[in-house]
Amino acid sequence: MRLFIAFFTIMALMAVALMPLDMALAQEANPMRALPETVDRGQTFDVFVTFTAPADKFNAIGLTDLAPDGWDVTVDKMWSTPSADAILATGNKAEVGWFGELGIGFYKDTSFSVMYKVTVPDDASAGIHTFNGSLEYYLASEGPYDENVTGDSEIEVRVAATPIISCSPTSFSFSATQGGSNPASQTLEIWNSGIDTIAWTLSDDAAWLSENATSGSSTNEHDTVAVSVNIAGMSAGDYSANITITAAGASNSPRTVPISLHISSPAPEMSFKPGRLSFTAVEGGPTHAVEMLEIWNSGVDTLDWSLSDDAAWLSEDPTSGSSIGEHDTVDVSVDIAGMSVGDYSTNITITAEASNSPQVVPVSLHISPAAPEISFTPEMLNFTAIEGGSTPPNKTLTIWNSGIEMLNWFVSDDAEWLSQDPTSGNSTSPYDTTSVTVLVNTAGMSAGDYSANITITAPGASNSPQTVPVSLHIGGIAPPPPSPIPAWLSQYWWAIVAGIVVVVLLVYLLRRRRRWV
Repeated sequence: MRLFIAFFTIMALMAVALMPLDMALAQEANPMRALPETVDRGQTFDVFVTFTAPADKFNAIGLTDLAPDGWDVTVDKMWSTPSADAILATGNKAEVGWFGELGIGFYKDTSFSVMYKVTVPDDASAGIHTFNGSLEYYLASEGPYDENVTGDSEIEVRVAATPIISCSPTSFSFSATQGGSNPASQTLEIWNSGIDTIAWTLSDDAAWLSENATSGSSTNEHDTVAVSVNIAGMSAGDYSANITITAAGASNSPRTVPISLHISSPAPEMSFKPGRLSFTAVEGGPTHAVEMLEIWNSGVDTLDWSLSDDAAWLSEDPTSGSSIGEHDTVDVSVDIAGMSVGDYSTNITITAEASNSPQVVPVSLHISPAAPEISFTPEMLNFTAIEGGSTPPNKTLTIWNSGIEMLNWFVSDDAEWLSQDPTSGNSTSPYDTTSVTVLVNTAGMSAGDYSANITITAPGASNSPQTVPVSLHIGGIAPPPPSPIPAWLSQYWWAIVAGIVVVVLLVYLLRRRRRWV
């Protein structure tokens, strides 16, 4: 819509530059709309709008007409007199425009007529629905003038006194890749939006198309049909077909649902490793060793690839190649000449005629000062234990020099329950690492959360000291599981046993007494 308005504004400004200033007094164009009185659900009908040039130099004319919300409009340049210079149909909105000859426009009393088509939704509510619109234009360089469209503005949607076939959606579009899997099935809904009951049947005209139900009946309820496509043995290209729905007695039988299928050619697929590249260097020193990037085709046919980057300090060799499955190797290097200490990042972009092109490889560069630099991993340590239980497993802290010269480092901590072994060492390069064992002793400690810090210091290092946070969580002792024996029973068991013994003894004595008698 904005482009539509902007186009007419430009034409109006050109009219300002080319047209003389004199003009007839403005009159009205009187745009009028003509509508049918009644329509049915699912019906497509014509709308007519007419108006007349109110004066000479009638130009930059734009008609906008709105059908009710949810209704669909269709417009064509050839449906207008004079033939329109621009049209646009968006949902329920029809827009038609004329420029007029530069410097002249249209003469007074020129008659204009516009026709566009409107389709009523299958589920439109019965009753009165409203149209509204406006006409905007210039007279020479004056304007814009704006008039509302008059005439018919209301239309009645009726429930037809016959059955009506309704369906949703009104068309289908499928896409797939040759030799690949079939596209997912889609659902067609069919129902009667009129009176009585319809007994519907459907058929199609393509061997690659199928439906899981070909008949049914509906009073107003929606029946669902799964529409499927089978591309086995089909070549790449565009295919079309139709599903035809028929129902005896329905006012719109048969009803056609267009089907489109696009099968694309199988394409190469780009793969590469690693997923990112990292370089480290020392200010004024040599660059880091060259890193290797591998590129290959994990799809079909031949992958013709090329790569580029967006940083002057990064280079690749080669910058193009081809693969039918083999791995091509690219040497990626950096040139830090004239660069300052800091962190840099860029991307290598790999492009090809592939299904997943382009691909991006992030690249990072860290330049250390011309001095030792402390580096370590991990950035923090976490321990867990149970109160009164065994100590948690040891953990490892790795320390190295990411700068130059010799890094002499020392570690210390600020907690009695924490210790390290060893507590000092040295490193000359990123490849000269030391593993420090970090131990925790929880003896005598209560349940709770504890924290401490390990501090790494190194005389002369550009970033000394460095801190490694350490956390310790000690859980409480779990309560014993509840006894399956009730508490009263475990407390008075002796009394119960004694009672049983007394009862048994009495029974015995009573039996003996009977024998004596």
